[in-house]
Amino acid sequence: MSIIFKFNEQTAKKYAEKVLRKPTAVELEPRLQLIAEQQARASHEGWMAGKMAKGYVYGPETNDDASQGQLTNPLLVPYDELPDDVKASNIANAVAVIAILRDKACSFVNFTR
Repeated sequence: MSIIFKFNEQTAKKYAEKVLRKPTAVELEPRLQLIAEQQARASHEGWMAGKMAKGYVYGPETNDDASQGQLTNPLLVPYDELPDDVKASNIANAVAVIAILRDKACSFVNFTR
C-alpha cells in the first residue's frame, strides 16, 4: 500500500526557510527529529544514486557539462562527510516535510533497516 502526499511548494519552502533561519522555529519532538535526520540521510543517498546513474563522480568542483569533461560534484560523498551547512539544509527540508505532515494530523512510524 502506498500513500502519496501532495505538498503546496510554497508551504514547504516556508517551513524549510523558517527552519534554516532559526532551527528552533519549527520544533519536533525527539522521535520526529530522529526521523528527520534519517530522512535527510536517505534523501542524500537517493540524490547521490541519481547523480551517479547520470555518470557523475566526486570532484572538487561541480561540472554539469559533459562536453567539458567528466561530470563531477563535490557533494558526492557519504552523508557524514558533507559540510555542516549542507547537512543543515538537508535536515531543514526533512523537518519541514515532517512538520507539515504533523500539522495535518498524520501519524508516524519509525522504520529501521
